[in-house]
Amino acid sequence: MADDNGHQDPYLDRLKESINPTMQPATIIQLAYLGCALTREQYRHAWASTTDKGIRAMLNAVAAAQHQGWAA
Repeated sequence: MADDNGHQDPYLDRLKESINPTMQPATIIQLAYLGCALTREQYRHAWASTTDKGIRAMLNAVAAAQHQGWAA
């Protein structure tokens, strides 16, 4: 996956490719770690700023992993 400057980001590529119903435990841990680093506002901004379904799926997985940790 390329960023706005055309640079490839293999870490995001690996996360994007691993979003599926048979997610590996290590991937779930990675997503939870990402979720810990995101505030709810950052998540919402990131989700709203893209139309890429893979990125949105990754962000949805992060939100699901962190749902209990975010204040209402």
